[in-house]
Amino acid sequence: MIERWQDTILQAHLLGYQPKSLKALTTIFLGVDLDKTFVSERKQVRYEERADEVLEGCARDAWATQALHQLFYPEIERRGLLDLYRKELRVTRVLMDMQRAGMPLSQERVAIAEADAIRKMGRLEVELAELGIEDPGDKTEIASKFWKGKARKKTTKTGLSTKAEHLREFATAEQKPWVDKKIEWSQVDHFLSTYLSAWRGEDMLYPSLNQTGTMTWRFSCSDPNLQNVPKSIGTPLYQMFVAPEGYTWISADYSQLELRMLAVLSGDANLLGVFERGEDLHALTISRIEWLRDLARGTEHEADFARRVAKIVNFGIPYKVSPKGLVENVTKEQTKMPQLPPKPLSFVLARELIEGFYNDYPDVLQWQENQIAFGSEHGYVETQLGRPLYVPLLTVSDERLHSAGTRQAVCYPVQGGGAEIVKDGMLRCPKFLRMQVHDELLYLARNQDVEEYKRHLAAELPDNGYSIPFPVDIKVGRTWGAIKSIPDTLFEDGE
Repeated sequence: MIERWQDTILQAHLLGYQPKSLKALTTIFLGVDLDKTFVSERKQVRYEERADEVLEGCARDAWATQALHQLFYPEIERRGLLDLYRKELRVTRVLMDMQRAGMPLSQERVAIAEADAIRKMGRLEVELAELGIEDPGDKTEIASKFWKGKARKKTTKTGLSTKAEHLREFATAEQKPWVDKKIEWSQVDHFLSTYLSAWRGEDMLYPSLNQTGTMTWRFSCSDPNLQNVPKSIGTPLYQMFVAPEGYTWISADYSQLELRMLAVLSGDANLLGVFERGEDLHALTISRIEWLRDLARGTEHEADFARRVAKIVNFGIPYKVSPKGLVENVTKEQTKMPQLPPKPLSFVLARELIEGFYNDYPDVLQWQENQIAFGSEHGYVETQLGRPLYVPLLTVSDERLHSAGTRQAVCYPVQGGGAEIVKDGMLRCPKFLRMQVHDELLYLARNQDVEEYKRHLAAELPDNGYSIPFPVDIKVGRTWGAIKSIPDTLFEDGE
């Protein structure tokens, strides 16, 4: 294990330099163009066949890395970021151990899900054929045919939008059933090729968590991306991660992490009081609006939807959600619940919901305005711990891009502060850790260690450095899906 090491990508990210690849940084800061031909041509010419060129290329890379470190490290010291940098190096160690350990995958369940997906696609193909509409081809061709003669307001740089909601919007009454089934078929096909077929034969997955994949220092995930698992396919993907014999999954999920961080950052006494007293913020939002109160008193589905709307409002505030954006988000959520009667959220009511939040928690709005002003002047905002988060869009004149910059200025400190709490938890409790997704830490422990480690997590993970608690919900299960309360019927029937 190498003890003395540095990371110029971490350094560049902390200093706000873009892009962060070694080749780009070397060109920008050293004025040298690194020749990467031997890398780009490695499939055509093996390294051992051009050993001298490879050796020279590796030597140049080593020189460039050292030279960049000699530039970046003093700047990190000068800006007072050395403690944050050293913490990120410690996080790297934890991530290395996590990736080496991997995520156990049940091949039996992968086979069952793959067979189910193939059967589902076959059934959909029969149903599509029975509807008697000629298949135009891919979704771009479908959009072109079904939008013919229509106002093309939903366009992309490459042409017409192929989003499911837009395809449905411009389909005629006769075409709509066909479009619905075609979209479902495409989703299953994508799910099959991206996950199930790709995972066949893999008893262990080794996802990569990237420390510098986002501007807020939250991790991004790849190979595979387990932070963005589709939920609408009907295949319980999380249920495929089964604890090996003698082991149990432990999940520690921070409760309302970003809302608590918003309370800390804004210093709003009312919002801080909600969390200090252990009150339900979403229930308070429901109680404020008659439309939500009526829904909450209705059927089980209506009450569930009222709470979902309250969450959309409360979690949208840190992102400076607009009334139009709130209507769109609530409408999208409503389409997932066909049991609901048609009670759309109006623009006026959406504005009332947002204004109501700011009336209840006025210091949140003031803090957001201060963040935008600070970011406009300095080009960055900061987390509670002083980590700079760069917002270059605030400096551009384009109205749309500048508006995106204002949202970044208010949401980056909230996301970044939440990421710092999660990382502190990882550093305090690295043992048995296998995955980090959003606000959740996922552990895989031997059965005999589970109860003791649960007590350890409950004692160590809540961050005690702030004025309000940051509690975690701890659950255990045989599968990751069981922890998330995702139904296991497909595998219970098949195994």
